[in-house]
Amino acid sequence: MSIFSDITEKKKAEEHIFQLAHNDLITQLPNRAAFHKQLNDAIITAAHSTYRLAVMFIDLDHFKLINDTSGHPVGDELLQQVALRFKEIIGSNDIISRFGGDEFTVLLPCIETIEEVSEVANKILDSLLSPFALLSCEVTISASIGVGIYPDNAKDASSLLSCADNAMYSAKKIAVALVVIFILSKCKLMLMNV
Repeated sequence: MSIFSDITEKKKAEEHIFQLAHNDLITQLPNRAAFHKQLNDAIITAAHSTYRLAVMFIDLDHFKLINDTSGHPVGDELLQQVALRFKEIIGSNDIISRFGGDEFTVLLPCIETIEEVSEVANKILDSLLSPFALLSCEVTISASIGVGIYPDNAKDASSLLSCADNAMYSAKKIAVALVVIFILSKCKLMLMNV
């Protein structure tokens, strides 16, 4: 009886350690390390198919102001509610993660057109339009989204994330609540507002 109990406790401890290593503690979404692994796996799969994949880098606009004025517990609560809204939009084959801070990433592992990506990105932005009712206050927030496409922009995970990140920062410079898709054509890099 005690051997069975010891094995069960060890298994629970291993599962807990795995969860801590692969999931964000605040949102319970996959974390950066888990997202990198899933993205690498998706790139390997996409390399053997005719599909492309898209990575979205999402940054909440002016989140630091909320943390600074209302405190980190309010910021954490907002992140949890944002994650719940994003999960409602993301398809069952797609992956969302909290990359860190106020940044989220989305992997659309099987796309045929840019319009598909644009539709998901706009749904994400639309999901933020309604105010968030937090315990101590009501908050509205927007996001800027950058998109990178495999294999159009990059052939590896780090470069693809870099493309999406650069597109997101370009979106932030232009306006809040904007989607920018990285497009590589004839060795020229262009940013396209969706």
